[in-house]
Amino acid sequence: MAEQYPSAISDKLQIPSFGYEIDKNFIESDMEIGPPKVRRRNTKRNDKFTGNIFFTKTELDIFFQFYNTTLQDGSLTFLFNDPLNTGTDIEVRFIEAPTFNLVGFENFSIAFSLEKM
Repeated sequence: MAEQYPSAISDKLQIPSFGYEIDKNFIESDMEIGPPKVRRRNTKRNDKFTGNIFFTKTELDIFFQFYNTTLQDGSLTFLFNDPLNTGTDIEVRFIEAPTFNLVGFENFSIAFSLEKM
């Protein structure tokens, strides 16, 4: 069972940083004659999305606890607010470790790369 993203921290991705990549969910096979045959790979795509979230120092501490302990250094899946359908949770996992930048006194920007499961 996927863990729930902590409600005590923001889950709002910043609009300028948001990106969404639709997974290629088909396979092409060359035929002896004619065009390549194309078929669907799977019934569910694993789309990816990226974005930044602003955290205070307190929120960053909560996130570190969630990422390092609850998600075992990001290796487990979790439920996150769907950025394309607000109010709906989707199961995701980290593609790579998040990165952090200091953007002001005790304010941070965290960059996510997540994959829909």
